[in-house]
Amino acid sequence: MPRSSPISRFRIWLYRQLLVGEHAGILLADANRNPHDNRLFVEKTRPALDLIAQVDPRRFNRVRSHLACIVNIELAMGGEYAAGGICHVDFGRLDFTRHPEWYLCMYAALLVHEATHGFLRDRGVRRTRRNIMEHERLCRAEENRFLARIVSPWGAQLRKPFHPESWDIGSGCNRIRLIRKRRQEEESKARAAANFPPPPATILHS
Repeated sequence: MPRSSPISRFRIWLYRQLLVGEHAGILLADANRNPHDNRLFVEKTRPALDLIAQVDPRRFNRVRSHLACIVNIELAMGGEYAAGGICHVDFGRLDFTRHPEWYLCMYAALLVHEATHGFLRDRGVRRTRRNIMEHERLCRAEENRFLARIVSPWGAQLRKPFHPESWDIGSGCNRIRLIRKRRQEEESKARAAANFPPPPATILHS
């Protein structure tokens, strides 16, 4: 089981207030700015977990052992592991209206990736600035080993090369900017889904 700390226990308590489902013993919580995607988040997370279980039972056991909660929330990148077995995913980045089978495979691979971060952390291999690329290389390799087991028309196209620059999002300020942008995008989706008009333009006074 994921190692626990006061902070991670608080996070789990907080996300329990935002539960939208559970699957294979893993909690599903929605904390993003678009409440209209809650149902789709659950509907796609369940088959993504089932796909891992079907094609790769060993890595599915890793997912179950090292992910206690999958949380839909806006991120600077597609996924993020947090201590205590919390897997943050930016579900809104996945466009299941186009090529739903492709995105299901990519989503499942993301969960394998983040579970591998949890596996490494729970083995005492902490991610630092010096070893971050080695961590990401190992997690990408595990993604690709999982994807190699899937029989699909895409074949080897499912597997993704490792590009270190993909994890370089710059400074902490840039990270905040990217998250703020994603929140604005999800808020726009929520307004569109609710058929709400956009907010009025801000009037600047001299």
